[in-house]
Amino acid sequence: LYFFKLFVSLFSDGQTISSTTEHLYVSKAVSNCLCFLSLSSGGLSNLLYYCALPADVETVKNEPSRVLLRIYGQVNGERALETIITESVIFTLLSESQKGPRLFGVFPGGRLEEYIPARPLKTRELSDPNLSRLIAEKMVHIHQMDVPINKQPRWFWET
Repeated sequence: LYFFKLFVSLFSDGQTISSTTEHLYVSKAVSNCLCFLSLSSGGLSNLLYYCALPADVETVKNEPSRVLLRIYGQVNGERALETIITESVIFTLLSESQKGPRLFGVFPGGRLEEYIPARPLKTRELSDPNLSRLIAEKMVHIHQMDVPINKQPRWFWET
């Protein structure tokens, strides 16, 4: 229950959410995790923190002993808010359909999600036809999902 208590504590001060309080939530999330937190690599614009409970802390039922704390990076442009909302909806739907990491909580400026031990692909691996085929097979299932977002393509410079 430790991570869930941590998450609930992020919202226990009763503040309304604004751009100024968002920074406070992010700071509080990171500082509460500091004793068992390490910066993880692999994020392009987000900060990723690996949070693991100390070995002497017992978990309850399905409680995770390690999570990923994701702090959103800066998103610019006219559609910044739309981008964040769309990404959050997609992540939530992938989590609920068990096609992605479990979502444990969302707060202004980030989220708490399942930690999956993995590593980013190396550039040379991207040209491996066997690996490309596996990725494509997984992506087919994701793209076939019925989701409440606009699937019309946009030109790169319109994003």
